[in-house]
This record gives sequence, structure tokens and C-alpha cells, in this order.
Amino acid sequence: MDSNYSALTKNSFVELQMHDENFGSTNPRSSPEDSILKLIPIDGEERHLKLQDLDNELDDDIDFDNLPLIFGGKKTGSGIYGAVFNLTTSIIGAGIMALPATMKVLGLGLGFVLIIFMGILSEFSVELLVRFTVQCKASSYGEVVQAACGRPAKILSEICIIVNNAGVLVVYLIIIGDVMSGSLRHVGVFDQWLGNGVWDHRKLVILVVLVIFLAPLCALEKIDSLSLTSAASVALAVVFVLVAFLVTVIKLFEGTIEAPRMTPDFGSKQAILDLLVVIPIMSNAYVCHFNVQPIYNELEGRSPQKMNQVGRITAVLCIVIYASTAISGYLLFGKNTEADVLTNFDKDLGIRFSSALNYIVRVGYIFHLILVFPVIHFSLRKTVDALVFEGSAPLSESRKRSFALTAVLLALIYFGSTMIPSIWTAFKFTGATTAVSLGFIFPALIALRLSKKGHGLTWVEKLLSWFMLILAIIVSIVGVLGNVYSSLRHVGVFDQWLGNGVWDHRKLVILVVLVIFLAPLCALEKIDSLSLTSAASVALAVVFVLVAFLVTVIKLFEGTIEAPRMTPDFGSKQAILDLLVVIPIMSNAYVCHFNVQPIYNELEGRSPQKMNQVGRITAVLCIVIYASTAISGYLLFGKNTEADVLTNFDKDLGIRFSTALNYIVRVGYIFHLILVFPVIHFSLRQTVDALVFEGSAPLSESRKRSLALTAVLLALIYFGSTMIPSIWTAFKFTGATTAVSLGFIFPSLIALRLSKKGHGLTWVEKLLSWFMLILAIIVSIVGVLGNVYSLKSKSE
Repeated sequence: MDSNYSALTKNSFVELQMHDENFGSTNPRSSPEDSILKLIPIDGEERHLKLQDLDNELDDDIDFDNLPLIFGGKKTGSGIYGAVFNLTTSIIGAGIMALPATMKVLGLGLGFVLIIFMGILSEFSVELLVRFTVQCKASSYGEVVQAACGRPAKILSEICIIVNNAGVLVVYLIIIGDVMSGSLRHVGVFDQWLGNGVWDHRKLVILVVLVIFLAPLCALEKIDSLSLTSAASVALAVVFVLVAFLVTVIKLFEGTIEAPRMTPDFGSKQAILDLLVVIPIMSNAYVCHFNVQPIYNELEGRSPQKMNQVGRITAVLCIVIYASTAISGYLLFGKNTEADVLTNFDKDLGIRFSSALNYIVRVGYIFHLILVFPVIHFSLRKTVDALVFEGSAPLSESRKRSFALTAVLLALIYFGSTMIPSIWTAFKFTGATTAVSLGFIFPALIALRLSKKGHGLTWVEKLLSWFMLILAIIVSIVGVLGNVYSSLRHVGVFDQWLGNGVWDHRKLVILVVLVIFLAPLCALEKIDSLSLTSAASVALAVVFVLVAFLVTVIKLFEGTIEAPRMTPDFGSKQAILDLLVVIPIMSNAYVCHFNVQPIYNELEGRSPQKMNQVGRITAVLCIVIYASTAISGYLLFGKNTEADVLTNFDKDLGIRFSTALNYIVRVGYIFHLILVFPVIHFSLRQTVDALVFEGSAPLSESRKRSLALTAVLLALIYFGSTMIPSIWTAFKFTGATTAVSLGFIFPSLIALRLSKKGHGLTWVEKLLSWFMLILAIIVSIVGVLGNVYSLKSKSE
């Protein structure tokens, strides 16, 4: 063929946009000029290609699969600066407030160098991601990961995005609540302005902000729609920087700022542990990679070169903002710099108009978070949709699914913000795990793996990719170890037996138990394999009941037990609220329904009658154990009974051998939990597999998938155990929602719906099913309302 166009060089990338929408049209009135595609000039000479020629010679000389072209009609999208604002907003969020604290640990010199270094390295990783995203024709982060590392890696990357983004959004809500309504560390803005009242209840403030401000922004379908709000959020971040910088300059001229430390402090073990902890936070600061593909997809006249320009402008902007914030914050507050520097702005800054500046910083930052929130939520929603609704129509084509997913995610994020009290813990662990993976490990692996498939890297790029990968792995390991060893210690059995040492660090103990005891049991493929361990766990529960019963009988004979209350206490509002809160916990106690089918499937000579017999024996056994435990525990400790009665067994029981009995109860209960854990994990693994690997071979036929899924789930569970400090809050909310649904609402709905399809119920069974359904709904509503109203304000 006598070609009239120039060949593309190996490193050139173009995406051709059609100048008219009649491509492929059969309209006879179309002129030849309407069927001409303009090519981007490669060598300075403009070329044209007639589409009629393509039809005649398509099979001979042109292979469209190998051309990086996207044909389409006129496309509108965001310009470079709109993309810059969106990408900058993805980076600058709550993490900016932690940077002055990292500067306090690293010192002014090393901290400043690391801010610049991490910014440059992050920008390089974004460029790698953009290049291979275009070459793989991927439309999301997960797709390019899959092209390089396979489907399991894609799922892992999507889980990382979900955990990272959901965690970040939870942190945003926590900060909004703490700043506006106050916390244990400072008084809230509403309390300062309006005094104490219903308007400064933390969870109510968060809920109102979520519904009025965040939900409408999060409902938008395109990230390009958020360009203006992103620009405003960047402007608010700049306002914060300018205020901090202005105050710092004033105090420098007044000579009231102490000389800063320029290097890290290696003078103590705690200082070294702090250094290990802040490294992941610094690496977390620039992570925006989960939004690169959505922003690129909506970039007007998109090309890798144009997106790289967006990335470079964003990197420079963020480095300037981060460095200014970190240096100003550290100089202002020195060794008193808090983990969240915003809390320092509650205090008098020592200059004129200090109160006004404090309000500008705090309220401005809240609006900054409100405007950042929907940008992070966009990629979270898209990732959850890709993971849960794989194979469905794009989310942009299903408005109902988009709204439903947005509502569910916002509800879960709000729920999370009521569960996790500290933003510092979240940043430490996400920085050392999901953020490092998304920002550095996956981009480096993508570049190194795809470079072997023909998409070459220069030797400098390959060297930098290996450096980035190795550095990220080291940062992750060091960060996790730093978190473990810097965790707060409490007095426990090991400390009482062996004294203070490495063996009694809480997170290390959990990790060792997880790896040595739980992982082997969880790796078993059949729930029937756990029969003996389940029997042992029941025996240990019986030991606990017998000890509690024995102590109670002894103290009854000694006459040292107070007369118990036989009816609920309605004497105060708080007593009624407590009553509403405990109802879901009572309903939660018997939920086992998720394991009924697996146990029935492995029951020898199975039949409904045989399984019913199993259920009845189990119910009687549990009723006896529950009643004995509840009565004995309440009689023993009376009005001092704790939410977790196990904590009462730390105290002297007032009888002989009290210490020995306490150890038997506590250690026995730990082994009971170890043996129960794999049974619950079995149904969790099976449900996740059915959700994520729908259509694949059964899990029992894929040992590798079973082990991989077990490892991932155990890692996530361990991560969750480091994040949520209180079991009581979890029981209250799960009891009023998921437990009631699994144990009562779904079973009654199943019975009532299927009875209409020929599977008849007797009138008694139908009546009981309706009673169970109505009662469960009432318990759920009452429990949720009780949980909400029993939450006290910080000032109370």
C-alpha cells in the first residue's frame, strides 16, 4: 500500500478525537470531507486519512488492535487545571494535619528533605501508572494491576483502595465531629459560639453534615463535576497554610519561637519507635493513585503527556503546601505539636486577633474536608461497584445502583466514624499497608512486569522502579513493626506472670496467636474438621460457667451477695436508654444462622429432622450456659458488673484461691475464643468467595484460592483488631442491625415468601413467622434509636 501517513514512534502516544459524529454513518448526504480523520502531526506535516480507504484496505494493512486510538464523538471533559485541582484534592486531606508532628520527630532538615523526596517519587509512580494504563487500555486502577499481576492482585488492589479510602473518609468525619462539637482534648466551635446544647452533640453534627453537605456532592456521577469544589478545597488549604505561615513570621520577628531541632532524636527507645511510626505517615501523604484513571478518563484531549503535566503541577503544588504547613506548624508549636496540629489552634497563639485566626483555620479546614470528601468517595464507590457488581452495566448507566451504593457507603462510613476514636491510629496503619501498596508497590510492580511484555523501560526507569518497590516494602515492614512496638501496653496475664517485656505487647501477642494457633485451624477446608475443637470450646465455656456458679454458691452461703433487682429500672432517662441498648445484644446472643447450611451439608445421613434435632439440643445447651453465666455474673458483681464481665475477674473475688480461679476463667476463655474463631471464619471465607469469585469452581476444589483467601481475611481481621478498641460498641450496633437481620428478619421473610410458592406453613408457623418479623424490626429500630440517644456529648 502506498501509505500517506507517518508511522508512530515507539514512545509516542496519541488518542484521536473525531471531529464529527458521523463516523460510520450511512447518510448519503455526507460529503467526502465529512469522512476525513485528521491525524496529529508527528513530523510537522499535517496528514489526513480518508475513511473510505479504511473500509477498502482494512484487512490488508491496518490492525486497529495495535493502535492506541480511541474513536468517538465530541468529548468534553476537564481541562488541565480542573484535573490538577481534582488530583491535588485527592492528595491533600486530613494527612496535611499530621505533617507538623512528623516534622517534630524527623527534625526540620530531614523532614523537609523527605517531603520533597516523597513528592518526586510519588510523581514518578503516577507517570508510570499513566503510561501503562494507556498501553493496557485500562479504565481503572484494578484493570492495569490485573494486566500486570493477574486477577488475585486486582482484587487485592481493590481491597486496598476500599480500606484506604473508607479509612480516610472515616477520619474526615471524626475530625469534623471533633472540631465542631469538641473532644476530650479541646472544646468545639459550636460549644464556644452557642454554648452546650443539642447542636454540639458530636454524632449528630456529623450526621447533619453528612446528609446536608456530603450526600449531594457524593451523588454526582462524574469526577469532572467536582472540579470547582476541588478548586475551592485547594484554596481553603492554601488559606490554612497562609495563616500558619503569617503567624510563624510574626512570631519569628518577635523572637518568641524556640530554635527547632534539625535532625531526628535518637536519644531514647521511645524516640526511635516514634521515628518508625511516622515514616508510613510521610509516605501516605502523597497517595492519590486510585483517582488517576478516573481523572485521566475525563481529561479533555487526553494523552499521557498531558496527564503527566497534570501530575507534575500537582506534585509541585503539594510539595509547597506540605512543606509550608509542616515547617510553620513545627516552628509555631515545637515540642508541643500534636498528632493533629489542628488541636493546637485551640490555644492562644500569642498574637493579636488570635481567636479570629483560630476560627478561620478550624472552620476553613472543616469546609476543606467537606469538599475533599466526595473526590475520595468517587473512587471508593467505583471500586466497590467493580468488586461487588462485576459484569454489570457501568455505574454511570445505572442511576439507581449509583444512588443505592452511595447511600450504603455513606451509612457505613458514618458507622465507622462512631467506632474509631483516633485518627492517628488509622493513619499509622493505612500508611504502612494500603497507602504504601497503592502509591508505590503496585505502580512499581506494574512497570516491572509489563516492561517484560514489550512495553520497555529505560534503565533509569527500571532502576527507579526497583528502588521504589524495595523502599516501599521496607517502609511497610518498618511501619508495621513500629506500630506494634509503640502500641500502648496494659496489664495482662503475661505481664502478671512474666513481668514487662516484648512478650506482653498487645498487638504482637495477637499476631503470634493469629499465626501459630488460628491460621492452621482456619486453613482447614471442611467445617466438619472442626468438630473436636468445637467440642473443646464448648467444654471451656462450661468451665467458665462452673467457676462462676461455684463462686456464686460459696458467696451465697457466706451471705456476701447483695439482693438482686428482679425488674428493669425505669427510674431515670439513662436507665431507659440502657434498656434500649441491651435489647439488641440479647437478640445477638443466639445468632448462628450463617453456619446452618455448611453444617447441614456435612451432616452424616443428613435430613431436616436430623438437623432440627441438632438445633434443639444446641438451643437447650446454650440456654443453660447463658442463663447460668448471666445469673452468676450478676449475683457476683451486682451493680458493678462490667459490659464485659471478664474484666470483673481481674479483681479479688473475696474467697480462697481467688487468683487461681481468675486465671482459670481468663485463660480458659482465651482458648475458648481461639477454638470458636475458625468456625466463624469458615462462613466468612465461604461468603467472601461466593461474592468475589462468583462463577468460579467451588472453593473446596481450589486449595490455592482457599489459602490465599484465608491469608487475606486474617490480615484484614488483624488490621481491624488494631483499629477498634472497644467490643461493646460493636456488639450494640451489630446486634441492632446485622445480627437481627441474619437471625430473625431473613428467616421469617424466607418462610413467608416461600410459603406462597407451595411450601406451606401451618397457621401457627405463619403466625410465629409474622411475630418474629415484626418483633425483629421493632428490636432493630429500638436498638438503633437507643444507641443513638445513649451517646453522650463530650462535655457531659
